[in-house]
Amino acid sequence: MQESESGYIGNVADDSGIGAGITDVEIISVSGTNIIARGRRFGRYWLLKGIIPELRESLSARRGLQKEFELHSRLLHPNIVRVTALEDIPSLGICIVEEWVEGETLASILRNGQLSKRDRMRILREILSAVGYLHSMGVVHRDLKPQNIMVRKHGGEALLIDFGLADSGDYAELKQSAGTLGYISPEQFTGGGSRITDDIYSLGVIMKELCPEYSRIANRCIAPLDRRPKDTSFLLRMLDRADRRPKLVAWGIAATVLAAVVASVALHVRSVSAETEEAQVKIDTLTNSNTRNAARIAELEDLLNLATARLTTTRAVVSASTSDRGLRRRALVDAYRRLENEYISFDSHQMPHFADNGDIFVDSISALEDRCDLIARQSYDLKRFPELLYVDSTVMVGEMRSLAVQLLSVYFSVWQAQLERKRLAAQDISNR
Repeated sequence: MQESESGYIGNVADDSGIGAGITDVEIISVSGTNIIARGRRFGRYWLLKGIIPELRESLSARRGLQKEFELHSRLLHPNIVRVTALEDIPSLGICIVEEWVEGETLASILRNGQLSKRDRMRILREILSAVGYLHSMGVVHRDLKPQNIMVRKHGGEALLIDFGLADSGDYAELKQSAGTLGYISPEQFTGGGSRITDDIYSLGVIMKELCPEYSRIANRCIAPLDRRPKDTSFLLRMLDRADRRPKLVAWGIAATVLAAVVASVALHVRSVSAETEEAQVKIDTLTNSNTRNAARIAELEDLLNLATARLTTTRAVVSASTSDRGLRRRALVDAYRRLENEYISFDSHQMPHFADNGDIFVDSISALEDRCDLIARQSYDLKRFPELLYVDSTVMVGEMRSLAVQLLSVYFSVWQAQLERKRLAAQDISNR
């Protein structure tokens, strides 16, 4: 990781949490305020974000770290790195503990030119999905840039990281201007606070670097406030319209070609029918007039049979063109059935056994999320259904992923409720 250039423009201003159990701690990087390290617990790597020794007793630095944890811990989305705890780590002090992502930053990947056009468009939509969810939870990131977006080594999914400058309307302190030069909105230099439009501006700069083909939309994002898209859902609709424009041209050409083919087939069918009628008339005439023409009659009967066979084949080709739609419907039903089976299995075999073990629960939820994501991607694999357009596949996969995320949030809430009931029961017993 590189030392971050981002930070508060002004002063920062509390407390922390406690915990233990991290071993094999190794420091990854040190910035002007924070230490980034990696540690092990129960056979897994975890990323640790703490405060440099010179500032560990600073009330403002501790409050800033706790605010980052409180805002980050609200979030559960497949494209946002997960945070699990705020702990006191030996030799590091108070640290945020979050999942370790094996991969590279988007900035590094863009420098090396490793992404295809399809991957760039997919990553952009994943970023927009994560930022849209962030805003729906009342949080503004305020430091969106390629250095704060990780891309997994296996799977290639994009994840938002580093919520050190994030803000929410329910916080009364640490409201000063923040961001990284080149990505920060002009309003942050004078206003501070947290606005969705600040993130929209940063998304526009990222879009210029990641998908230059969307430069017109990117220019809208970095335009003055009155012309800037109001949220990510509006931005996604703009992308959809831009994606459909070349496809509409292609569809128009395809429709023209299809119309020509259909007209040709219809003309061919009429021609075959005319040949059939003509052959039948000749057969009747020859049969009634002279039996000595029996050989000619047999020849015409063969012609009639051949014409009938050609007509049958042509009709079969036309009817086969409508079969693809049923195949897609069956794939959709099968995908939802597979998702339902995953959740039924999780409810009956795993959910009753979590008790208060957070690590096992996080691992189980993560594994369930990976299985659901695999089902979503396999259900609309373009190699299996080449007739699907890429944008259609992306939208349908996004809908299934969104459904999975909502259900995973429910499991997370149920588990937290179980822990709270146990804590209250234990407190009641001790009071007696």
